[in-house]
Amino acid sequence: MVRNRKSTAQPKHGNSNESSSSSAASEASFVIRTFHFLSIWKTLVGAVCFMIAVYISTLGYLETRVNTPLGEKKAVLESGVKVSDRYWGSYRPGVYFGMKSREPRSPVFGLMWYELAASAHKGIRHLCEQNDNLPSYGWIRHDGVNFGEQLISDPPHNIQTSFLKVPGGQHGGHWTARINVTSTGKVNSPFVMVWYSALDESLGAGIHSRLWYESGDNLGNVLGHTLALGNFRVQLVPYSGKIIHVSHSQAHASGIHLLKEKFYSLFKVEKHPHFGRLAVMGPDAELDDNLDNEVNFIPVQIIVETPFVLDVIYTTQGFPAPPLKGDEYTNTLENLTRRFDEKFEKEFRLKEKGYSDEDVYIAKAAMSNMIGGIGYFYGASRVRSQYTKEAVPYWKAPLYTGVPSRSFFPRGFLWDEGFHGLLIGRWSPEIQLDIASHWLDLINVEGWIPREQILGVEALARVPKEFVVQSNAAANPPMLLLNIARLVKDQPDLFKAEMPHRQTLNRMFPRLQAWYQWFQTTQKGEEHTSYRWRGRENDGVQLNPKTLTSGLDDYPRFAYRRSTVHSSAEQKPKRGFQTYTECYNTAATQSCHLCFWLCLPIPTESISKKMAASE
Repeated sequence: MVRNRKSTAQPKHGNSNESSSSSAASEASFVIRTFHFLSIWKTLVGAVCFMIAVYISTLGYLETRVNTPLGEKKAVLESGVKVSDRYWGSYRPGVYFGMKSREPRSPVFGLMWYELAASAHKGIRHLCEQNDNLPSYGWIRHDGVNFGEQLISDPPHNIQTSFLKVPGGQHGGHWTARINVTSTGKVNSPFVMVWYSALDESLGAGIHSRLWYESGDNLGNVLGHTLALGNFRVQLVPYSGKIIHVSHSQAHASGIHLLKEKFYSLFKVEKHPHFGRLAVMGPDAELDDNLDNEVNFIPVQIIVETPFVLDVIYTTQGFPAPPLKGDEYTNTLENLTRRFDEKFEKEFRLKEKGYSDEDVYIAKAAMSNMIGGIGYFYGASRVRSQYTKEAVPYWKAPLYTGVPSRSFFPRGFLWDEGFHGLLIGRWSPEIQLDIASHWLDLINVEGWIPREQILGVEALARVPKEFVVQSNAAANPPMLLLNIARLVKDQPDLFKAEMPHRQTLNRMFPRLQAWYQWFQTTQKGEEHTSYRWRGRENDGVQLNPKTLTSGLDDYPRFAYRRSTVHSSAEQKPKRGFQTYTECYNTAATQSCHLCFWLCLPIPTESISKKMAASE
């Protein structure tokens, strides 16, 4: 019995060992499976994290492309004082008369005026504004380099402004401006003119720049210093006429776009034996007397009897050549006027073609206003792309450019400059190539150029907020291509291999190529060789939403997208239109062929042939 019990116990003990081994194996297998699962999970998590990091990095990269400059050699080779003949000029087209240099932190100088004895005060004239309702103002001669002559009609006064330059030296040389005021009807009419000097501190120039007033002969002097210009002096010298009263102020303006407002705040009333109460310049109540280094605005107000002539003489230290003033100024202006007239006739041959003296005068004024409207701006545009949550600043850059309108659009527009260049290039290829080079240097790494350049506080102050930000999805017609091509075609000798202009063209080419490729990839339309407008203001309210990018903002177009109108082959219109208007209306809706971009009046037959050939 005992043996039997022992024999039956032994197999039970053996089964227990086998069960333990099986359990241990199961546990080990579970651990291995868990380890593999965790490894796979960690790998997947790592891969996902890596993909997220790549995605975020890619988004960050794409965000920066809109304000990253193209990495090609700059088209502008020399600027600033290295181009001394164009260093100073009337580069403030938004004011009636002003001077500045082609320097980012240039001091600015300018003219204000108002009528003393007006029964209803017409306000202070400063910025070119349509609300001033002046009968006329504009340049009658301007060569873009040496001089300019302007007539301003503000009844009962006529104001003639002019300037001459003596370029050279390390800081750009001297210049002289002359303001000649006459009156119609009443003799010896009182008139108030203000000549001011100011610093633009929006670019951080304050700690390196200074202005101060110095009493002395004539009407006193304004002295100043900047890093680029060194020490300079502005003298106010009466050439002829009677002075009634002179006053000045040393003030701090919060920006050069607010100079007139600051000028208003400096008025104080003073009694005069003949004119009763006069508004004269007083001290700046907001400026501490001990903080002279905060002075950035010095207006000098001169109350005169017309006729009156004032010379404003700017001189720079270390340049030995004498400035032009008095009779020497008069004689030099006459010589330059004669040379201008001779060059104008040589270039355009209007008298030879039988045009009247009045026609020639108007033509000179038209060309001079184009040249005289050239400005120099510096700053950064506000831009956006589909990858940026908010508008971002473009890089800070200069722009030397003409403007479409001194009163309404005193800033650079890309497609307008293409048209401007057709005229400017005939007068001065050097100026036109310089302008085109400045525009092409604004191209980003994508090949995009912001179509409207709002650079600096003076330009920004005159633009509604909704138009400030530029989208990199929108384009202006590439009119610069047309005027560069015209310049090369009309004056091939300037672009021979050994000529400097050929080198400029070589520097332009990679930028033109990038611009062209951007058009081909981002602006292409639904049909081959066509381009479609982007950036239309379709707010659902306007019957004819504006298409600012086209340059013809309010040209009548369909109020809805063309793709919704012609959504199938059966609905697609046939090629070959009966009239140019029908063709233009259809193409300018959303898709337009290159001929419409360039606004060329191609005959209907030619359009039909081109359209048929592109099928």
